[in-house]
Amino acid sequence: MDVGKARRFMRELGFDALIVNSPENVFYASGFRCFEQIISREAQVFLVIPAEEGKESCLIAPHSDRFILIDNPVWVENMKWYGTYYIKGAEEGAGERVSSPFDGLLQSLRELGLENGVVGIEEDLFPFSVYERLKTELPKMQIRDGSSILKDLRMVKSVEEIRRIRRATEITEKAIYAVGEVIAPGVKEVELEKVFLEEVSKMRAYPVYVQIGAGKRGAYGSGAYPTGYEIREGDVIRIDASVSYENYVSDVCKVFAAGEPSELARKYYKVSSEAEKAAINAVKPGVKASEIFEKAVEVPRRLGYLDYYRHHVGHGIGLSPHEKPVLSPENNTRIEPNMVLCIEVPYYIWGLGGFSPEDTLLVTEEGIELLTTFEEGLIVKWNAY
Repeated sequence: MDVGKARRFMRELGFDALIVNSPENVFYASGFRCFEQIISREAQVFLVIPAEEGKESCLIAPHSDRFILIDNPVWVENMKWYGTYYIKGAEEGAGERVSSPFDGLLQSLRELGLENGVVGIEEDLFPFSVYERLKTELPKMQIRDGSSILKDLRMVKSVEEIRRIRRATEITEKAIYAVGEVIAPGVKEVELEKVFLEEVSKMRAYPVYVQIGAGKRGAYGSGAYPTGYEIREGDVIRIDASVSYENYVSDVCKVFAAGEPSELARKYYKVSSEAEKAAINAVKPGVKASEIFEKAVEVPRRLGYLDYYRHHVGHGIGLSPHEKPVLSPENNTRIEPNMVLCIEVPYYIWGLGGFSPEDTLLVTEEGIELLTTFEEGLIVKWNAY
């Protein structure tokens, strides 16, 4: 994260400080990834970033995670650790011990002189119990929603973030194509999933989710988790997957046909891919997200599919599979260079399947760079043994 830019945003919005607590945003803002939060949702981490240049930021985290900093140092100057974790012969490490995460947070706010200040929090993700205690202990401190600061900062990626997303996307696409090579009569969706997971593991990434919907199950959309359904000739197979590579993720969808697809299946895929192509071609610096949406949805309607409806045609990606900006009809955010977007204009047909190719692109100064392979038609695979 560009700390200077974050502080400018804070000052422009009238904040004296920002408290970050979600695992993704703590990592984004500081580089610290708390292991305790991976194994227990009850573990709390707080990062306090003052808006004023020259004032020290503070990280409050579990004592057990203090040695993460040996291999993964952070820029934060002030550390406060709570809890106890014993390692024979180990030093305490840099930082101060506090009795609880709340006490560490309260102490940090007082040290920064914020008793009468305006402090932003991640409103939707901030612990309610901590919020209530802060209001009691610091009644004159104003607490406001500051989550937009981090969401806006995360829209435009750094060179390093782009590298990681690019690799996560490449791994996902390779693994999905490997799944296509084993599509055959009687193969189960869960067996296809196994191939995907094995390929991802070989490339040192971690699965975030795998959706595989064959036949009419493809129309379940996000509800199509792999089952024991056996592939039949003519099935359309929707594979939508995400992996994590060095904490950054992908979101790629490919649609296969098990043998010769029906003309109806070809037709619906063509509508979706043409709409997706229109959206991709509309992306460039300065264009509004809503304009990209309109370019996409006008395609099926122009082709006579007046019953086509969609709430968005893509989104940003980064530490999470879905980030700002959302390419929706009401979003007038302007596209900027170094945004990474996933473009999708799916057509789900109940009883037939899911036609939802999804591709990832990087916005450049000149236009775009496609990070995935755009598929004009259904990917036909049928390994008859």
